[in-house]
This record gives sequence, structure tokens and C-alpha cells, in this order.
Amino acid sequence: MNWKPGRGCWHTVNTPTELIEQRLAAVGPASRTALELLALCAPVPLADLDETAPLEVLASLEAAGLITVVQDGRRTRVSLAHPLYGEVLRAKVPALRSRSVLLRQTQRTLARGRRRADDALRMAVWQLTATGRADAALLREGAATALRAYDYCQALPLLTTDCRAPGDADADARCSGAWSHCCGVRCRDPEIAPPGATWPGGTLTCVFSESSLKLPWSPWG
Repeated sequence: MNWKPGRGCWHTVNTPTELIEQRLAAVGPASRTALELLALCAPVPLADLDETAPLEVLASLEAAGLITVVQDGRRTRVSLAHPLYGEVLRAKVPALRSRSVLLRQTQRTLARGRRRADDALRMAVWQLTATGRADAALLREGAATALRAYDYCQALPLLTTDCRAPGDADADARCSGAWSHCCGVRCRDPEIAPPGATWPGGTLTCVFSESSLKLPWSPWG
């Protein structure tokens, strides 16, 4: 960390990202593997992390304040200690490495059976992020989970990916509803829809609500 004097006190000349990068640079390969998994998929069951790094490595990460471990009944979940750690790690993970981690965690979740109410949603997002495609059943179940939680911006990319069959009125209605809640606009106009979004039946005229376009498009949070 670099410091400089100013007005009776010292100031760091490093940005928060630089400080985090310096801290993460000191961890070993096994620790980095565990941190990357958490950056892409957290929260992660402790049993899944055990497959990527020895318990003593995870204990050292917890002692260093890089991860948090939460006991939830009989389950133990692990997350990164701060969201900025995740942002910095994700920016450094190569594309093929990210794809591999996401698909491997999907396989682990399927193998142990769904234990969390949002497992379908998480797996659909992992598959979609990794490959641009996802199992249709996972997309629908995941979108339904997000809609029940009123997380319309999380549901929208799943719905638009699933809305491929022309004439699917139910899917069309779900997509339009999610658009209305997420962006303040009921729209099938490709100039406003995000890149890659498709709609059954082609494009239609936009109908704007009072809150139209006050929210930026940010499907992943």
C-alpha cells in the first residue's frame, strides 16, 4: 500500500480494486481456486468447496477475513467476505475457466440433489452465463422462483431465453410482465430490449408506463 501526506494526515494512493488485487495476489493456487468458485457461484456449500481445496486452506481464508462461513441448520454455506472481492476475482477469471467452474458447480448441485429452494434458479443462471443456453425446465422453474420473490430483473433474462417458440402466449405474457416491472416498460422493441433478447410473434409497439426507462438494464443485478 502506498501513502502520501496531505493536510495533516496520510492518504493512500491505491484504489480499492488495487488494494484487493494486492491482497489476493498473496494467496496460493488452492486458495485462488476456492475463491474463484465463490466469486462465480456463492453461496456455496462447504462440502462443494472441500472438493476444490483442503479444509486447512479454507480455514486460512476464513482467518484472513476473505471468506465467511455461516451455519444454517445442518447446512454450512460459504461466501466471500465482501462483494468487492467477487468483482475483482470475476474480472480476472479467463472465459474458459469461468465456463468450466460454472458447469462443474451445476453438475455438483445436480449430483447431490436440490436442497435449496433457489437451486433451479442458480443452476439456470450458471448454465446461461457459461454457454448462453440452459435446460428449458431449469429456465422455467428458475424464472418462476425469481418471480415469486418479485425479482423481475433476475427473471427477465431467463424468460427471454425461454421465449423462443412463436405463438407461446403464456411465455409472451410472462416476458411482458417482467419487462413492465423491471424496466417500467411493456416492450418488444429490439432497440430497447437487451442484445440477444427475442420475442415470439416479432416486434410490437412499446407501451410506456410513468416510470419508463428510469431503471438501467442490468439483468444480473
